[in-house]
Amino acid sequence: MDKEQFTLDLEQSQLCGDIDALQYWSVDGLVSLYTDTLTDLIDRHCPVSSVRKKIVKLSPWFDSECQQQRKETRKLEKA
Repeated sequence: MDKEQFTLDLEQSQLCGDIDALQYWSVDGLVSLYTDTLTDLIDRHCPVSSVRKKIVKLSPWFDSECQQQRKETRKLEKA
């Protein structure tokens, strides 16, 4: 994400424009403006992308005891 371009687009949006123009807006209108503006900017600068994750089942012999041992081993490795 280009943070500088995001900042520029946010500064040029109605949300960060003339504060006096927003003075008489209702709370619901302001929340809607905030939500719509940020949603639009995020969709434009950080589009959704799909990620595939392959799920591999553990071997049949890998039971709860093996899982506990692996957990303990990793804990000790971190220490």
